[in-house]
Amino acid sequence: MPELTKVLAERLFNYAMKKLMSYAPGTVGSSTHAEVLGRLEELYPDWVEEFEAASE
Repeated sequence: MPELTKVLAERLFNYAMKKLMSYAPGTVGSSTHAEVLGRLEELYPDWVEEFEAASE
């Protein structure tokens, strides 16, 4: 996977949020951020560390 920049991290997170909302409209709550990161971490184990580093 290419190095994750802040812009790419933001785009990927926003895309994941839209996908989650499309599967379960109206169910987005306060735990959604953790759910999205958890699911992405399952798919891409190193992603969360890269996302957090790119977001700083």
